[in-house]
Amino acid sequence: MTNPKLTPDQKARLQTRLDQLSELALESPARFEAIAIALADCERALKRHAKRAAAPPSAEYERVKLTPETGGVIEFTGRKLREATFNTRGPDGMLVELEIWETEGGALVPVAFTTPLNGKGIMLTKAVVIRRVAKAQTMHRAVMDFFEWGNYARTMARKLGWDLRVEVL
Repeated sequence: MTNPKLTPDQKARLQTRLDQLSELALESPARFEAIAIALADCERALKRHAKRAAAPPSAEYERVKLTPETGGVIEFTGRKLREATFNTRGPDGMLVELEIWETEGGALVPVAFTTPLNGKGIMLTKAVVIRRVAKAQTMHRAVMDFFEWGNYARTMARKLGWDLRVEVL
């Protein structure tokens, strides 16, 4: 992938913005600290975007962005290992979609989407990141804990070939 060059107009606008920030930063120590923090945040974001652009995901992996109901936004490049979809019964029936993702770094991301069948209400999203550890069974059990060991989650685990047994001495 080639890096696009900035046009002279873009360079001039960037330089003008940097000059304005420099002037503001020199007005007071508090402003200097605030601007320094903001610039550091921008630098990290630019590096993250440049890294993603330099290494686009392979055909097997895709960019995923999840916004769960609790916690922060989860972004990763990963591949879907398994999914299951089912409807709950009762007057307030729900469409439930379960997914298990694996990131490029080996972490697991279980996700649950719940949508009312009657069309009233909103889709709820639950997700968690399970960091990569040496013992895969520990990660697999954490995924099952997230799904509360439901039957559809057990089926996904079985189809993935996960061994969820625990040897007790």
